[in-house]
Amino acid sequence: MKKRILPFLLVMTLTVSAFSLYSCVNNNGDSSESDTTKEEVTTTDNTSETTESSKGTPAVVTKHKYGDFDYWLSSPAITDDGLPLIVYLHDESDGGDGIDAMIKNEGLTKMLYEGGVYPNAYVLIPNLSKTEKNWYDVKYQLETLISLVSSANKIDPSKIYLTGVGKGATGVYEIAMSMPTAFAAFAPVGGTAPNIADIEKLKNVKIAAYVGINIEESDSAAISDFLFELGKINKSIEVFTLENYNASNYVRIYSDMEYNLLETLIGY
Repeated sequence: MKKRILPFLLVMTLTVSAFSLYSCVNNNGDSSESDTTKEEVTTTDNTSETTESSKGTPAVVTKHKYGDFDYWLSSPAITDDGLPLIVYLHDESDGGDGIDAMIKNEGLTKMLYEGGVYPNAYVLIPNLSKTEKNWYDVKYQLETLISLVSSANKIDPSKIYLTGVGKGATGVYEIAMSMPTAFAAFAPVGGTAPNIADIEKLKNVKIAAYVGINIEESDSAAISDFLFELGKINKSIEVFTLENYNASNYVRIYSDMEYNLLETLIGY
C-alpha cells in the first residue's frame, strides 16, 4: 500500500472555548433520568478484550446518554488534565444499528473497545439515531455534548478534533464549513463532496483528508475534484490517497499503522 500526499501544508491555530458540565454518575453503573440535563452512564468493562497486537494500555470505554444522544466515551489509561479530545462521526455501517451494536460492528468503537487502537486522547463517539438523516442536522446538539465532555474531563480546548468515515466524513466537511473554528483540525475519510460554492469557508481550516483512488466511484472522483480545488486556496491541506480502500472498508484506516490517523490528527 502506498501513501501519496498532495503537496499542501497548513498553518493555523484554532481555539475552542471550554464550557460547563453537569453530569450525574452512579458508581454502580445505574443512571439518573430525572431530567434531560442529567447524564446517565453505563460502564462497560473492556479491559479483558486486549488483543495480542496491542502495545499500549487499552482505553476504558463507557456508554453514556445525554438528552437524546447515546454515546461512547473512550478514556486513556492515564487521564491527565489537558489531553486532546477526538470526536468520531460514524458511518451507517458501524453505527446505524444503535449504540450497543457499535462495539460489535467493524469500526473505531470496536477497535477501542477491544484494545486494537489506544490513542493518548479521549475519544467521543456519539450515535446518530435513525430518526436523524445526517450529522449536520444535529451539529448544535453535538457542540453542546462536546462542551460538556470537554469540561468534565479537563480537555485542552485547543486540542479538539473531528473525524468521521463515510456518512460521518460528509458530516465532517459540512460541520467544518459551518463551524470552521470549533476544532483544531478535521480528518474526513471518504464521504461525499460538499457544495463547492461554499469552498471559501474552508480557506483557513486545517484538514487531513483521506480518499480512495478508485475513480470509477463517483463519490471518490467528486471529493478528489473538490479537494483539488480546495488546495488552490488552502495551501496547508493534506490529502492522503488510499490504495486498496473504498467505501466498504474505509473504517479499517483507524487501525492501519501506515497512516496512524488518530495520532497524526492530534499532532496538528
